[in-house]
Amino acid sequence: MIDIVAKARWETDPKKYDELVMRMIELARTEVPVIPLWSAFQDTVMSEAIGGYTYMFHRSLELRHLTKA
Repeated sequence: MIDIVAKARWETDPKKYDELVMRMIELARTEVPVIPLWSAFQDTVMSEAIGGYTYMFHRSLELRHLTKA
């Protein structure tokens, strides 16, 4: 990674620069360990008069889908 960063730093050819950056991204994706240290938990309680709840990946309540009976 250090060698690629050094080469990319002064590269003036956009195509070569893009290739170097893509290689850095690939190295980071495959070589850097990812350890989740925390995961939020969302409790959702609603009245039976509310419908349309949809779990969203960003763990925030999405109000656009809710309906009131």
